[in-house]
Amino acid sequence: MNARIPALLLAVTIGFAGLTACGSDDGDKSDEGTKTSQAPETTETETEPAETEAAEPEEADDAAGKPSREDVVAGYSKIVTEGSEQSGVDMPDDIVNKVVTCFIDEVYDDASAQTLQALADSNAAGIDPNDASLFTEAQTTCTKAAMG
Repeated sequence: MNARIPALLLAVTIGFAGLTACGSDDGDKSDEGTKTSQAPETTETETEPAETEAAEPEEADDAAGKPSREDVVAGYSKIVTEGSEQSGVDMPDDIVNKVVTCFIDEVYDDASAQTLQALADSNAAGIDPNDASLFTEAQTTCTKAAMG
């Protein structure tokens, strides 16, 4: 019973941490990228690299450009551990690992490569805001698992 309470608190904390991170994306950066793109340049350069680009996605399809689950778990564990230390809550490593692994197992297949790489790099600000709903769903699932 004592292990369930920290696991439950951690599941809730991780869910909120993921959602908070999703909201910290800088909107100005995407606007600048849109302003600098020019259609004529793209059209001219698409003719030659189109064939090489077609081969690259096939190679990347297996991994979909995503880091390994182990790397994502390690990076997200670091985010959670640092966050709990800053909050003054000391979570046992085994509970952090269990709950973080649950979260990553829940979001890995559906999350963007950008989000997973940000987590692997322990960069919560790099999480794609479009993946926010995945964190909400994972929080529900992992909270139930922590209680059961």
